[in-house]
Amino acid sequence: MSVASTTIRISQKARDEARELARATGKPISQAVEAAIRAEHRRLFWASFRQAAAIVSKNPVAATGEATDRELFEGTLADGLDAEPIPD
Repeated sequence: MSVASTTIRISQKARDEARELARATGKPISQAVEAAIRAEHRRLFWASFRQAAAIVSKNPVAATGEATDRELFEGTLADGLDAEPIPD
């Protein structure tokens, strides 16, 4: 099965950085760029999560509600699935 592709305009510097990333990872440039995009999405998600958690922790009512929810769902920790670490 063929994957659809497209062309995007980027600076020569970005192209060179993408090429270096591909070389460093041993992947084709398209896969290296796709992995970098996914990594940036994850980074943004967790940054947003940390910001929201900080806001909740400063609000006693919200913090109590969050703690109650966490206790409720602690049973799911024994679901047999491996934990996924929260990246820095």
